[in-house]
Amino acid sequence: MTENLWQETIPFELQTTYKLSVGALELYVNLLANEWQFRHSHVTADETKNEKKIQLSTLKKTTRDDLEPMRFIHSTNQDKLQFRPRLANRSIVAKPYMPVFLPSQQTVTIYISTPIWLAIFLEGHKQPLLELPTYKLSDTWFGPKPHIGELSYASRFSGRIDLSALPKRASRIITPVKITNNGNDNLKLEKISIPCDYLTVYCNKNNELWTQTLSILREVDQKKTQVSIEKALHPALESAKKIGEPRVADQSRLLSKTIDMLFS
Repeated sequence: MTENLWQETIPFELQTTYKLSVGALELYVNLLANEWQFRHSHVTADETKNEKKIQLSTLKKTTRDDLEPMRFIHSTNQDKLQFRPRLANRSIVAKPYMPVFLPSQQTVTIYISTPIWLAIFLEGHKQPLLELPTYKLSDTWFGPKPHIGELSYASRFSGRIDLSALPKRASRIITPVKITNNGNDNLKLEKISIPCDYLTVYCNKNNELWTQTLSILREVDQKKTQVSIEKALHPALESAKKIGEPRVADQSRLLSKTIDMLFS
């Protein structure tokens, strides 16, 4: 049932408890008469742990009474749900586990994965009942000064440049980040901001989740960085299906803006 979860519509039975595990998120679903109840918990705050296959199962216990329910009531019975992967509702600022430098006049693609935000829809509806992060990320501020920048989420990355070495994680979405350093010295990649609001989610033939390629160009003026989203999709997305639209449809702001000290 969960092999193609992101493209399925799932039927539920009355008075039965279901458990959906995605990353660190454990979601408990109960269908009552004209009502859905959802309870959830996160089993760890460590992004690198508890990575397993996505699993949907039925439980003997009717509810998780220790968790506060979220109730959604309806005038008629609706017994089907759709689960869709979304990117985070803010930018994610990813820091490498160890120092990473890009020499002058070099271009490289780094693969960064970020946690899924699980969106739950009634069948045929465009707006989700709710969204839940599969990992609880901490907040961070991204910007050159306290009054210039944006509230973001904090994450870590390994700086993989070999796609085959990237761990396969069903609860994460891969973003290729192409970085070009036209500056006159080494570029230290202290942190990279992934503008999640502007990216589309795709599912390829291997059921992997990807976005478009994020292109970051450091200009000769070493404090200026151009950010854009490439129109051509990564080769891994051949025959891929679009399953998640960007939260911000108008990408002109991202495509035209110049960010000072993007990497800090």
